[in-house]
Amino acid sequence: MKNITWASVSLAVILIAILVFHSMTPASNPKASPAAPAHRQANESNVDLREHVDDVFALADARAREQKIDEAISLYQRGLQVNPWRLEYQLKLAVLLKQIGLEEQAIEKAEVVRQYAEQEDLIAAADELIRSSKTRDYDDEPPATTKDAPSLEIVIVPIETVDAGLLAELRESLQSRLGIKFTVAQEPLSLGGVDRTYAEELVAKLAGEMKEKIPEERHRRMLRELGLTEASLQSYYPRVQFLDRAFQDSGYSQQQIDEFHATLEALQRKGQHDAQRLLSKLKQDYPLKPTGPVKGYLAITEADIFTRDYNFLYGWGGRGHGVMSYHRYTATFNDAPPNRPKLLERTIKQAISTTFYILDIPRCTSPACARAYPHSLVEHDQKPIDLCNDCTRALARAIARSR
Repeated sequence: MKNITWASVSLAVILIAILVFHSMTPASNPKASPAAPAHRQANESNVDLREHVDDVFALADARAREQKIDEAISLYQRGLQVNPWRLEYQLKLAVLLKQIGLEEQAIEKAEVVRQYAEQEDLIAAADELIRSSKTRDYDDEPPATTKDAPSLEIVIVPIETVDAGLLAELRESLQSRLGIKFTVAQEPLSLGGVDRTYAEELVAKLAGEMKEKIPEERHRRMLRELGLTEASLQSYYPRVQFLDRAFQDSGYSQQQIDEFHATLEALQRKGQHDAQRLLSKLKQDYPLKPTGPVKGYLAITEADIFTRDYNFLYGWGGRGHGVMSYHRYTATFNDAPPNRPKLLERTIKQAISTTFYILDIPRCTSPACARAYPHSLVEHDQKPIDLCNDCTRALARAIARSR
């Protein structure tokens, strides 16, 4: 029965999927339809929006052609917040910023294009925009500094067991780089039990992929024969039952299916913790007071985190409170030689990004910034550890307001 085309996925492919499961990139939200209007997609979370960012850029182009400049700028900025390496749109944004008189900001965008672009036409257009500007070269004047005496404080809250040396190095680096006082809480936050096992995540992924390969009528018949419904396929064991039947119909032996179950059993012993649950716990144990120097709490864990239907997260949070994980930055996770400086650098970048969310500072649109949105660990490593000029100025304003 292996000639059934809808079930041509081999057990080897399934096992490969298991082996590479830990290196999967953050998933888009499957509830967000690709056909959703771009203006609605522009309001999605960063993880969701990355999947549909081309639609947002297309809408921005349309608004620019219609001379709806303010709306076009807003859409370009939203798209670049989640994919700042789209240098052609960095340049389009620069042109519009110059058009409305924001020449300094336009020059900064053009300089990013000139620094990183490989296409000669983009480089030439960026050079022309910079040369034609009446404003001084922005490099002539450094951005506002944040290195004065700290006037606000962020408390780092370890979640159960955290590498003490890493935590100390992180605190020192953040305080030096951001000009903010960072302290470490004496009482760690409780991690709690695993919220989702790796087996559950893998089975959900495989069941979804298998469903797409099965003709609709055959899919309905399988559910009837198994006594399942579409609603029940949202649960782990019905999904496993569905996969077993699909593998059997594909001609796989019982031994092969048993091997698959043994792998699932091993993956059931490891899992992830819900970042939203941890964030709620952080807010409960460390409420933010309306007065005083403490402006937020940054919880950090070595455990793997996720929320909703995302495969994983590096960080999660909002104004006043944030949670981050360095689990996927470790050499052990990435099957690489130990490299503590690399682990520290990766952790600092994420801590900076989460700190800015705690301070309610929107994400910038520059790829040359520690806060650039990464879609993978490769992109996380590519971005610099320093802030761009926009974020440096935004941080300086936040510090000034706290005085």
